[in-house]
Amino acid sequence: MQNLKPFQDRTPEEVRAIGAKGGRATGKAKLRRKKGRELVRALLSLGVEDPSVRTALERAGFNPDEVNNEFAMHFRQIEKAQKVGSTEAYKAVLKAAGYDVDEGTGTGAAVQVIVGTPEAAEGLRHALATGAQPGDPDKEG
Repeated sequence: MQNLKPFQDRTPEEVRAIGAKGGRATGKAKLRRKKGRELVRALLSLGVEDPSVRTALERAGFNPDEVNNEFAMHFRQIEKAQKVGSTEAYKAVLKAAGYDVDEGTGTGAAVQVIVGTPEAAEGLRHALATGAQPGDPDKEG
């Protein structure tokens, strides 16, 4: 088992060659992850094509032609949290909204959105349009 030979028992040239090989492998892995992130971001930025999702967005008062897949996925997570009471969906919604899910901070505002009142839906539309956070007086209006 030549591979298990400690570095101190190898020549400096062997150690450099092994290090270089590891560095190249790390670089390739980083590039694969970067390309994967870019692909996912590109797919999330595309418009919504699924007719059932478009219909659900229209029923909620959104123009599906102005919504991308990322928005639609958040929308569906909110629906899932509402309809089946999915804790995972609820946590995903809170996390996407920037709340610390582990600490449970900010859950009051998120609960209002998940309850689905017309006021909450309007608040969500306003927040998405302006980038406002609940309780942010600089962006509320």
